[in-house]
Amino acid sequence: MEPVRTCVGCRGRENKSDLIRLVRSGEAIVVDVRQSRPGRGVYLHPRPQCWEQAFRRRALARGLQAGNVDQDRLRTELAELIIDPS
Repeated sequence: MEPVRTCVGCRGRENKSDLIRLVRSGEAIVVDVRQSRPGRGVYLHPRPQCWEQAFRRRALARGLQAGNVDQDRLRTELAELIIDPS
């Protein structure tokens, strides 16, 4: 049985391996591709609709206790991950 996590964008539950993990690294929020970085993480579906909901609701900043979220950089990073999932 695989662990289940909740997407902070749509609040839907999914297997951990099907979601993208984000963590705070210093003051920045980064994608944890290998899902192994230390610290608190939040999860998102690999869908732009979920990302936009998370940005609009400020769920990333709240979940990771971060101040400002560089949404443009994060959107680019997430989009590149979806296009090239290596």
